[in-house]
Amino acid sequence: MLVSTPTELLSDRYGREKTLRLIAEAGFDAYDMTLCDMAHPGCEFLGDDWRELARHYRAVADELGLVCNQAHAPFPSSYEDGVANERRVELIERSMEIAAILGAKTIVVHPVQHLPYIRYIEPLKTFNKVFYSRLLKLAEKLDITIATENMWQVMKMWMNGGWANEDLYYNPIVDSTCASAEEFAEYVDMMGNDRLVACLDLGHVELVQRDLPHMIRTLGPRLQALHVHDNDGKSDLHTFPFSRTGVVDFDAVTTALAEIDYQGDITFEANSFFLRVPEALVPSALRYLCDIGRYLRNEIQRKKA
Repeated sequence: MLVSTPTELLSDRYGREKTLRLIAEAGFDAYDMTLCDMAHPGCEFLGDDWRELARHYRAVADELGLVCNQAHAPFPSSYEDGVANERRVELIERSMEIAAILGAKTIVVHPVQHLPYIRYIEPLKTFNKVFYSRLLKLAEKLDITIATENMWQVMKMWMNGGWANEDLYYNPIVDSTCASAEEFAEYVDMMGNDRLVACLDLGHVELVQRDLPHMIRTLGPRLQALHVHDNDGKSDLHTFPFSRTGVVDFDAVTTALAEIDYQGDITFEANSFFLRVPEALVPSALRYLCDIGRYLRNEIQRKKA
């Protein structure tokens, strides 16, 4: 069970190569190559030399003894506009090849959720089946696993398809694709392919006010990846575990993970923790996050015994 953290945000400050070195120096076993910035102009992986660039980062990580345990594809995964949708799927396919070059065993790919969930539950299942069927063909060729993720929307999305108003009082967080344990398990099962697994985002579960241990137990062996972070139950804060405002019960989480004999890694997605950390404190902040990861891993292993 590796302890891993993403390159996101820190790579905005330092570039990916220095970020990998900082992650290694902090004691992490692995890193999550965040490719979400491929959705924005200027990302280095949008150039013609993207394969060579991926091989370069693989060489850097190998030199550091750092494993790429998983990656994160650009999102959102879908659009109503057919041309924009095809471009995004092609970009996701590129991110899958980058992940494979880096040696990642898993890439997280958000499910299709561009429609108001409450009105399009069944159509979204159909869209996702087509979406993941296409990606799974490539996953077979690349020998990589795709992890779908539990998502959320905002009330305004349910009402009129818009995301403009971020005032949570008037626009509260609500269910989206795979928000419930039962639907999440159904999404994995409906593909009938071992290369589609579940990545459970702990913070997202709290945002839609679901029972996190129940989610873990329901997913069982389908659960092979995690996004570990905390929030206040109101906003997607992506901060570190055990913060004062955090609501995730990590004792209950580690107990449930031990009960299902979880075989995946401890992969953080506590990116926002670093937003205001001064440069001089980044190394120690990374070490602290790594210590939390090792504590969580030890708790799971202790409870398995």
